Amino acid sequence: MTRDPANDAPILVMAAHGRLVGLDRRTGQTAWTVVLTEEVDRYYGGFAVELLMTASRVYAAGWKSDEIVCVEYPTGREIGRAKLTLAGEGRVAMIVDGGQLFAARDGQVACFTLDGQPVWSSERVFDKSLLPTALGFPGNVRQADDRFQK
Repeated sequence: MTRDPANDAPILVMAAHGRLVGLDRRTGQTAWTVVLTEEVDRYYGGFAVELLMTASRVYAAGWKSDEIVCVEYPTGREIGRAKLTLAGEGRVAMIVDGGQLFAARDGQVACFTLDGQPVWSSERVFDKSLLPTALGFPGNVRQADDRFQK
C-alpha cells in the first residue's frame, strides 16, 4: 500500500514488550512512550501487543491484557483505558467500524464506543479455548494471528 507523500504521518508507532513507542519519522528519535503494563510475561518472550490505528487514535491491547489502551495520534497523550471482559488469553484482534471499536479474543467479542464505554459483549461463540479470532465487516477485516505456541 502506498500513500501520497504530502500526507506523510509524522510519527511511526511501535508496540512490543508492554509498551507503545512513537518515533519521529524524520529523525528516529523517541517522541513518546506509553506503558501498557509492567507485568511482562517472560515465558512468551515478552508482551505481544495488538495495535490498531486510526487517523487520530492508537488502540493497543496485549496478550493476557484485561484492557485496551487508547492514545491520541500523533501526540501519544493517553485518552483512556477500557476494561476488557473477554476471558482467556491470547492476542486481542480489534477493528473500528461505524464509530465503534470491536475487540475479539478466544472466540468472544466485545463492542465499545470510541471513548471506551462498553456497549455489549458476547459469550464464547466457539467451544474451544485459545482460538485466534478474526472479525470483520465487508471491506474491514482483521485476520487473527496464531496464538503463541508453548
